[in-house]
Amino acid sequence: MDEQRRAVIINEIRYWKENHLLPDHYCDFLFALYTEGEQLETTDPLPNEKSETADIRDLINPMVLLILFINLIVAPLAISVIYLLQTNWIISVIILLLALIMSIYLYRYQLVRVQVAKPYIILILLLNIFAITVYMVNRWVNHYYTLAFIVFLQLFIWLYLGIKQKNYWLIGLSIIGFGASVATILW
Repeated sequence: MDEQRRAVIINEIRYWKENHLLPDHYCDFLFALYTEGEQLETTDPLPNEKSETADIRDLINPMVLLILFINLIVAPLAISVIYLLQTNWIISVIILLLALIMSIYLYRYQLVRVQVAKPYIILILLLNIFAITVYMVNRWVNHYYTLAFIVFLQLFIWLYLGIKQKNYWLIGLSIIGFGASVATILW
């Protein structure tokens, strides 16, 4: 086969793999087939073979850090605004719903555009939902056992999601949350 044609095909296979147009194992098979089992002499790593410095650069990217920070402070900022302004319940609900919608939007944005690791952004989204529901139950229901039930229910959901997705951060935080909740109840 002509070397130029072979190089074009190999570049196409790399493009397919980078953009997930074919499953990785198909691309690996085609890559091995067209390179006849040997590695090409290129310095470009394949997408799944990123170097550690590339991962660190992605993590330190200012845009990524800014979006993670904004997503992390959405719910606490909304709750602080409600406390400081002493708003009525309709405006409070609107502010909390806007914070929840913004948090969900930032979650989707980070998944699609920023390519942050999924466990971190799921954790931030669940923390925002947790803060909003605890505030709402504490402010409007103001019943200790209802609040405890909601907290335990959310922590159980975190534990279930952590086990299902093998997200050790979520499992760890749910166990710490259970421990802190039990200690608070017994205290």
